[in-house]
Amino acid sequence: MTTVAKSLRALAAATALLLVMPAAAEDKKAPTKDDYEIDVSKTTAELQVGQSGTLVVHIKAKNGLKVHPQAPLEVKLTTSAGLTTEKNKLGRKQAKQQDAESPELSTGMTGRAAGAQTVEASLSFFLCSDTWCQRVTDKKTIAVKVTE
Repeated sequence: MTTVAKSLRALAAATALLLVMPAAAEDKKAPTKDDYEIDVSKTTAELQVGQSGTLVVHIKAKNGLKVHPQAPLEVKLTTSAGLTTEKNKLGRKQAKQQDAESPELSTGMTGRAAGAQTVEASLSFFLCSDTWCQRVTDKKTIAVKVTE
């Protein structure tokens, strides 16, 4: 194969790759669910009745975006009957690092009755690139097992 043919083949492959790659954050006008993750893996998954644990909600920005560190951030918590949280609403004050671009918020929780319990987290935050900022709302259900 000649050098020219190899160069043309490489150019064709690179062009094909660009066509299937997702658009850069700057090319987008608004975020999608692919641009962030709501991680609750640090939440205490199992408690005994009367025992305390920790509820952790980590908003992880992706694709070069960030959760705006000065814009409003709110996580409203609704629990099933067998579980209580220390706070029903979380904001920047409950963040591990208040100006983080991927904030991690937490509060205490206590098991009140045995069984499969849940916490419904309703989130509102601003996801931003260098040229735009958009409000995002989402919900995440967190399962917690409470035992005797």
